[in-house]
Amino acid sequence: MAQVSAAVDATGGEARVVESADLMPKVLDFLGMGDAFTGNARAVVSKVWSAAAAKTKPRMAFDKFNGIGASIYNGKIDGYYMSAPGEPTSIYSGSCLFEDEVRVAVSHRLKQEHPSWTFHDFVRRDYNSKNEGDLLDELGLLWDALDAAAKQKYEDRLPAAEERYKRQMKVWEARQLEEEDLKDILVGHVPAEVKFESGEVFQAPKGGWTVGSLFDAIAEGQPGYGDHRFFEGLEKG
Repeated sequence: MAQVSAAVDATGGEARVVESADLMPKVLDFLGMGDAFTGNARAVVSKVWSAAAAKTKPRMAFDKFNGIGASIYNGKIDGYYMSAPGEPTSIYSGSCLFEDEVRVAVSHRLKQEHPSWTFHDFVRRDYNSKNEGDLLDELGLLWDALDAAAKQKYEDRLPAAEERYKRQMKVWEARQLEEEDLKDILVGHVPAEVKFESGEVFQAPKGGWTVGSLFDAIAEGQPGYGDHRFFEGLEKG
Protein backbone atom coordinates (compact mmCIF):
# COMPACT_ATOMS: atom_id res chain seq x y z
CA MET A 1 0.00 0.00 0.00
CA ALA A 2 1.39 3.39 -0.93
CA GLN A 3 0.08 6.90 -1.09
CA VAL A 4 0.08 8.75 -4.41
CA SER A 5 0.32 12.46 -5.00
CA ALA A 6 -3.30 13.13 -5.87
CA ALA A 7 -6.47 11.35 -6.96
CA VAL A 8 -6.25 10.68 -10.69
CA ASP A 9 -9.14 11.93 -12.80
CA ALA A 10 -9.94 11.71 -16.48
CA THR A 11 -7.71 14.67 -17.30
CA GLY A 12 -4.97 13.94 -14.80
CA GLY A 13 -1.54 12.51 -15.46
CA GLU A 14 0.13 9.29 -14.45
CA ALA A 15 -0.21 8.56 -10.73
CA ARG A 16 3.02 9.22 -8.84
CA VAL A 17 4.10 7.66 -5.58
CA VAL A 18 5.22 10.35 -3.16
CA GLU A 19 7.63 10.23 -0.25
CA SER A 20 6.19 7.79 2.27
CA ALA A 21 8.23 8.63 5.38
CA ASP A 22 5.17 10.27 6.93
CA LEU A 23 2.83 7.49 5.86
CA MET A 24 4.87 4.53 7.13
CA PRO A 25 4.50 5.28 10.86
CA LYS A 26 0.72 5.41 10.35
CA VAL A 27 0.83 2.06 8.53
CA LEU A 28 2.86 0.52 11.36
CA ASP A 29 0.35 1.81 13.91
CA PHE A 30 -2.56 0.60 11.76
CA LEU A 31 -1.08 -2.91 11.72
CA GLY A 32 -0.52 -2.78 15.47
CA MET A 33 3.28 -2.85 15.03
CA GLY A 34 4.03 0.69 16.13
CA ASP A 35 5.55 -0.36 19.44
CA ALA A 36 7.94 -2.72 17.64
CA PHE A 37 9.49 0.14 15.63
CA THR A 38 10.39 3.16 17.72
CA GLY A 39 13.02 5.87 17.56
CA ASN A 40 15.84 5.06 15.14
CA ALA A 41 14.25 1.80 13.97
CA ARG A 42 11.08 3.60 12.88
CA ALA A 43 13.11 6.16 10.93
CA VAL A 44 15.09 3.43 9.16
CA VAL A 45 11.97 1.45 8.28
CA SER A 46 10.28 4.60 6.96
CA LYS A 47 13.31 5.43 4.80
CA VAL A 48 13.44 1.90 3.33
CA TRP A 49 9.69 2.02 2.68
CA SER A 50 10.04 5.36 0.92
CA ALA A 51 12.88 4.09 -1.28
CA ALA A 52 10.88 1.02 -2.30
CA ALA A 53 7.80 3.12 -3.04
CA ALA A 54 9.84 5.37 -5.33
CA LYS A 55 10.64 2.39 -7.61
CA THR A 56 7.30 0.60 -7.60
CA LYS A 57 3.59 1.30 -7.53
CA PRO A 58 2.32 -0.64 -4.52
CA ARG A 59 -1.43 -0.83 -4.43
CA MET A 60 -4.39 -2.07 -2.48
CA ALA A 61 -5.93 -5.30 -3.78
CA PHE A 62 -9.62 -5.20 -4.63
CA ASP A 63 -10.51 -7.52 -1.76
CA LYS A 64 -8.90 -5.02 0.64
CA PHE A 65 -10.87 -2.22 -1.02
CA ASN A 66 -14.01 -4.22 -0.23
CA GLY A 67 -12.99 -3.98 3.41
CA ILE A 68 -13.46 -0.20 3.43
CA GLY A 69 -16.62 0.93 5.20
CA ALA A 70 -18.60 3.55 3.29
CA SER A 71 -22.03 5.14 3.22
CA ILE A 72 -23.68 6.21 -0.06
CA TYR A 73 -26.77 8.41 -0.24
CA ASN A 74 -28.30 10.17 -3.27
CA GLY A 75 -25.18 9.92 -5.38
CA LYS A 76 -22.80 11.14 -2.68
CA ILE A 77 -20.26 9.33 -0.54
CA ASP A 78 -20.77 10.17 3.11
CA GLY A 79 -17.16 9.44 4.00
CA TYR A 80 -15.30 6.14 4.23
CA TYR A 81 -12.74 4.48 6.48
CA MET A 82 -10.83 1.24 7.01
CA SER A 83 -10.82 -0.35 10.44
CA ALA A 84 -7.48 -1.42 11.88
CA PRO A 85 -6.83 -5.09 12.67
CA GLY A 86 -7.12 -6.33 16.23
CA GLU A 87 -10.37 -4.75 17.39
CA PRO A 88 -10.60 -5.28 21.16
CA THR A 89 -13.15 -7.80 22.42
CA SER A 90 -16.02 -6.31 24.37
CA ILE A 91 -16.17 -7.65 27.92
CA TYR A 92 -19.61 -7.34 29.52
CA SER A 93 -19.86 -10.35 31.85
CA GLY A 94 -17.73 -12.71 33.89
CA SER A 95 -18.30 -15.49 31.35
CA CYS A 96 -17.07 -13.19 28.54
CA LEU A 97 -13.91 -12.47 30.49
CA PHE A 98 -13.38 -16.20 31.06
CA GLU A 99 -13.96 -17.05 27.38
CA ASP A 100 -11.62 -14.26 26.25
CA GLU A 101 -8.82 -15.61 28.44
CA VAL A 102 -9.12 -19.30 27.52
CA ARG A 103 -10.25 -19.08 23.86
CA VAL A 104 -6.76 -19.44 22.36
CA ALA A 105 -5.86 -22.47 24.50
CA VAL A 106 -9.20 -24.19 23.94
CA SER A 107 -9.21 -23.56 20.18
CA HIS A 108 -5.66 -24.95 20.00
CA ARG A 109 -6.75 -28.10 21.85
CA LEU A 110 -9.80 -28.60 19.64
CA LYS A 111 -7.68 -28.07 16.55
CA GLN A 112 -5.36 -30.86 17.69
CA GLU A 113 -8.32 -33.14 18.32
CA HIS A 114 -10.06 -32.18 15.06
CA PRO A 115 -7.44 -31.03 12.49
CA SER A 116 -10.07 -30.10 9.89
CA TRP A 117 -11.93 -27.72 12.21
CA THR A 118 -11.69 -23.98 11.61
CA PHE A 119 -12.55 -21.06 13.89
CA HIS A 120 -13.05 -17.33 13.41
CA ASP A 121 -9.88 -15.26 13.15
CA PHE A 122 -10.86 -11.86 14.53
CA VAL A 123 -7.47 -10.26 13.82
CA ARG A 124 -7.71 -11.08 10.10
CA ARG A 125 -11.49 -10.53 10.08
CA ASP A 126 -12.02 -14.05 8.78
CA TYR A 127 -15.52 -15.08 9.85
CA ASN A 128 -16.01 -17.94 7.38
CA SER A 129 -15.02 -20.71 9.77
CA LYS A 130 -17.05 -23.92 9.95
CA ASN A 131 -16.74 -24.76 13.64
CA GLU A 132 -17.06 -21.50 15.57
CA GLY A 133 -20.26 -22.87 17.09
CA ASP A 134 -18.42 -25.95 18.35
CA LEU A 135 -15.81 -23.74 20.00
CA LEU A 136 -18.46 -21.59 21.67
CA ASP A 137 -20.25 -24.71 22.91
CA GLU A 138 -17.00 -25.98 24.46
CA LEU A 139 -16.32 -22.61 26.10
CA GLY A 140 -19.85 -22.63 27.49
CA LEU A 141 -19.41 -26.10 28.96
CA LEU A 142 -16.13 -25.08 30.58
CA TRP A 143 -17.75 -22.00 32.13
CA ASP A 144 -20.69 -24.07 33.43
CA ALA A 145 -18.21 -26.52 35.00
CA LEU A 146 -16.72 -23.83 37.21
CA ASP A 147 -17.99 -23.64 40.79
CA ALA A 148 -19.64 -20.53 42.19
CA ALA A 149 -16.43 -19.26 43.84
CA ALA A 150 -14.44 -19.49 40.60
CA LYS A 151 -17.18 -17.70 38.67
CA GLN A 152 -17.34 -14.95 41.30
CA LYS A 153 -13.62 -14.26 40.85
CA TYR A 154 -14.28 -13.43 37.19
CA GLU A 155 -17.26 -11.27 38.15
CA ASP A 156 -15.07 -9.39 40.65
CA ARG A 157 -12.50 -8.66 37.92
CA LEU A 158 -15.15 -7.37 35.51
CA PRO A 159 -14.92 -3.61 36.35
CA ALA A 160 -11.15 -3.59 35.72
CA ALA A 161 -11.65 -5.54 32.47
CA GLU A 162 -14.27 -3.04 31.27
CA GLU A 163 -11.92 -0.11 31.96
CA ARG A 164 -9.11 -1.90 30.10
CA TYR A 165 -11.45 -2.46 27.15
CA LYS A 166 -12.29 1.26 27.02
CA ARG A 167 -8.58 2.16 26.93
CA GLN A 168 -7.88 -0.43 24.23
CA MET A 169 -10.79 0.86 22.14
CA LYS A 170 -9.42 4.41 22.20
CA VAL A 171 -6.04 3.19 20.99
CA TRP A 172 -7.66 1.02 18.29
CA GLU A 173 -9.94 3.83 17.05
CA ALA A 174 -6.95 6.16 16.75
CA ARG A 175 -5.39 3.71 14.27
CA GLN A 176 -8.27 3.79 11.77
CA LEU A 177 -7.48 4.99 8.25
CA GLU A 178 -9.82 7.80 7.25
CA GLU A 179 -10.85 9.12 3.83
CA GLU A 180 -7.90 11.50 3.61
CA ASP A 181 -5.49 8.60 4.21
CA LEU A 182 -7.19 6.30 1.70
CA LYS A 183 -8.43 8.35 -1.24
CA ASP A 184 -5.16 8.47 -3.23
CA ILE A 185 -4.17 4.80 -2.86
CA LEU A 186 -4.14 2.79 -6.09
CA VAL A 187 -6.56 -0.15 -6.27
CA GLY A 188 -5.35 -3.23 -8.13
CA HIS A 189 -7.23 -6.10 -9.80
CA VAL A 190 -10.08 -3.86 -10.96
CA PRO A 191 -10.83 -3.92 -14.75
CA ALA A 192 -10.30 -0.72 -16.71
CA GLU A 193 -14.05 -0.80 -17.40
CA VAL A 194 -16.47 -1.58 -14.61
CA LYS A 195 -20.19 -2.19 -14.94
CA PHE A 196 -22.63 -1.80 -12.09
CA GLU A 197 -25.77 -3.79 -11.48
CA SER A 198 -27.64 -0.62 -12.41
CA GLY A 199 -26.19 -0.92 -15.93
CA GLU A 200 -23.91 2.11 -15.64
CA VAL A 201 -20.42 1.63 -17.13
CA PHE A 202 -17.32 3.60 -16.07
CA GLN A 203 -13.79 3.73 -17.46
CA ALA A 204 -10.73 3.88 -15.23
CA PRO A 205 -9.00 7.28 -15.19
CA LYS A 206 -5.54 7.56 -16.66
CA GLY A 207 -3.06 5.94 -14.29
CA GLY A 208 -5.61 3.48 -12.91
CA TRP A 209 -8.28 3.41 -10.25
CA THR A 210 -7.60 4.99 -6.89
CA VAL A 211 -9.81 4.53 -3.84
CA GLY A 212 -11.17 8.04 -4.33
CA SER A 213 -11.90 7.78 -8.06
CA LEU A 214 -13.49 4.36 -7.60
CA PHE A 215 -15.79 5.67 -4.89
CA ASP A 216 -16.72 8.63 -7.12
CA ALA A 217 -17.77 6.14 -9.81
CA ILE A 218 -19.69 4.09 -7.27
CA ALA A 219 -21.58 7.12 -5.98
CA GLU A 220 -22.66 8.06 -9.52
CA GLY A 221 -23.27 4.53 -10.77
CA GLN A 222 -25.16 3.22 -7.76
CA PRO A 223 -26.89 6.10 -5.96
CA GLY A 224 -28.90 5.33 -2.86
CA TYR A 225 -28.25 3.58 0.39
CA GLY A 226 -25.92 0.61 0.58
CA ASP A 227 -22.36 -0.60 0.63
CA HIS A 228 -19.95 -0.43 -2.30
CA ARG A 229 -19.95 -3.99 -3.64
CA PHE A 230 -21.99 -3.41 -6.76
CA PHE A 231 -19.63 -4.46 -9.54
CA GLU A 232 -21.05 -6.92 -12.06
CA GLY A 233 -18.78 -9.95 -12.34
CA LEU A 234 -16.78 -8.99 -9.24
CA GLU A 235 -17.33 -9.73 -5.56
CA LYS A 236 -20.71 -8.61 -4.25
CA GLY A 237 -21.83 -8.15 -0.67
